[in-house]
Amino acid sequence: MPVPASDLISAIVVIAFAALVQGVVGIGFNVVAVPTLLLINPLLAPVPSLLLAVPLTIWQLLRERGSIDRSGVGWILLGRLPGGLIGLGLLLILSSRVLDLAVALIVLTAVAIVGSGVAVRRTRTTEFGTGVVSGITGIVGAIGGPPVGILYRDTPGPLMRSTVAVVFSVGLLMSIGLRAIGGKMATTDLELALLLLPGMVIGFAISGRVKDRFEGPGLRRGILVISTVASVALLLRGIFG
Repeated sequence: MPVPASDLISAIVVIAFAALVQGVVGIGFNVVAVPTLLLINPLLAPVPSLLLAVPLTIWQLLRERGSIDRSGVGWILLGRLPGGLIGLGLLLILSSRVLDLAVALIVLTAVAIVGSGVAVRRTRTTEFGTGVVSGITGIVGAIGGPPVGILYRDTPGPLMRSTVAVVFSVGLLMSIGLRAIGGKMATTDLELALLLLPGMVIGFAISGRVKDRFEGPGLRRGILVISTVASVALLLRGIFG
């Protein structure tokens, strides 16, 4: 295995914390995991964490499946497909630095709009548009959560978490498939994901005991903070390499 044992242990701790954040807020797994794992060892992200996000979001979906916004899910997923194709095209022609900067600026713009107090109404247009943006950022930087989280930030926690989980479950499979088609995935990625799996299980299991303490304004602030942290991390990575 090309990754030292010390790096793997550190990565398992990071994955556990990221899964805890995801289970409580509804988004944040790859937002927390990807930048941190890249600092530990570039081989650990983004694909291994992208693979881990699949069972994580399915688990999240099953836990709160009764609260799904079925109408919104359909339009967001419809937008994820063209968004994913655009993301794949960008992945093949642009440098990683330019891609990091682009994703960061898109998410920061969305955060600024929401933070300014402007309401983002859930309509077919905004849901489809959110799906497109989520598809692009998801395949380019493995961070597709902030756009969806921002759209649903004013909804009750269970509705937001379950709806995001449906979008992620299908969207992640799209992203993984498109990466595989584009030759942006290796066997080593799957091996690393399996080694990091215990961290994901532990973190998400803990989240089930504390998630109900975070509702209303606290949940909304959490979404905006996580989205901002992800964008700043990507900006710094894009600027400094």
